[in-house]
Amino acid sequence: MHAMETPLRLLILLICGSVGNTKDLVPSTLASSMFIHSGEDWGLAGARSEQEAHPSVRMVWVELAVEARDEGDKAWYFAAPEAFRGNLTSAYNGELSFSLHHSARPPPSTRRRMPPPNQALDGADVIIEAACGHSLMIPSLIDPARGVPTAYAIRLHEDAGWIDSRTGLAASRLSFLGVLAHLSGIKIRGSFYTAAEAVRIAEVRLRASSNPRDSELFPCCAHSHARPGTVGVCGRSDKIGSPAGVEFNCRGDFQHRTTITTVTPRFSRRSGGATVTVTGENFGVTGSNSILRVEGKPAMNCRYA
Repeated sequence: MHAMETPLRLLILLICGSVGNTKDLVPSTLASSMFIHSGEDWGLAGARSEQEAHPSVRMVWVELAVEARDEGDKAWYFAAPEAFRGNLTSAYNGELSFSLHHSARPPPSTRRRMPPPNQALDGADVIIEAACGHSLMIPSLIDPARGVPTAYAIRLHEDAGWIDSRTGLAASRLSFLGVLAHLSGIKIRGSFYTAAEAVRIAEVRLRASSNPRDSELFPCCAHSHARPGTVGVCGRSDKIGSPAGVEFNCRGDFQHRTTITTVTPRFSRRSGGATVTVTGENFGVTGSNSILRVEGKPAMNCRYA
C-alpha cells in the first residue's frame, strides 16, 4: 500500500502510470563504442543481473577494440557502459551491432565447448537487462569458431528471437518496450570454451529504427476493461490521448495495476489549498513520480508518505 498527499481543488483523479527520467536521443546512432583511444568504460560481468565475471578474466584495450582473456570455464560477458543505458525506446525495431572474434583459442586437443547451462541466461549470447530485474536474451547467435572479426547485427524487436527471462518464451511488444524504456545493461558473450581463450569486441553500435512508424508508438493509459490502470502501447492513428510524461512500464505485460482504495477528505474548499491523501497500490516504481491529475491539470506537490 502507498499513500500520497497533495493539495487538490477537486477530487477528479487520473492515475495511470509514472514519470521517469528521459534522455535526449539522436534519431540514427543512439550510442556507440569505436574504441579509438580507450576501452570507453566497458566492463566484464556474469550472465545474471549484477553478477560479476570470474576473477580470472582480464580485459585490456587494444587498437580499435577491447580484449578479454580467461583461464577458466565460467561464462562471462562484455558489459556496455552508461551510454547504452537509460530510456532508449528509440532503439525499438532498430539494431544492436558489433564485431567479435577469438584472438586466441585453445589448441584443438583441449578445445571443448562449455557444457549446456543450468540457468537459461548462462546460455545467452546477448542480454539486455531491465532496471526492474528481468532480462531479454538471444541464444545461439555467435559463432565461436571465427578467428577473424565477424560482424553481428541483432534487430531490437519481439519477432527477432528475444526470450523473456521470466517466462522462457518470446517477448511481447509491450515487454520489449518496457525493457528499452528502463534499460540497465547490455551484455555480449565472450566465453565459449572450458580452457584459456581471448576474445575481442569492436565497433559496437545501438541504432534507432529507420521505419518512421516506430517513432509514432507511445505509452498510453490502457482503456481496455481487461487492464484498466495499466500502461499500454498506442500509435498516432489511435487518436488516444495520454498525460505528458507517461512512460512504458518496466515490467511490460507483468505490470501491476494501479488502484486507489481511499481518498480523504472527500470534500474540500473550492478555493483549494487542502491537503488530500490518496491511498492505493502501484503508484510507480522506486525513483519515479506518480501522475495525479485534477480536471486534466497536474496536481501540485505530490509526494509518497
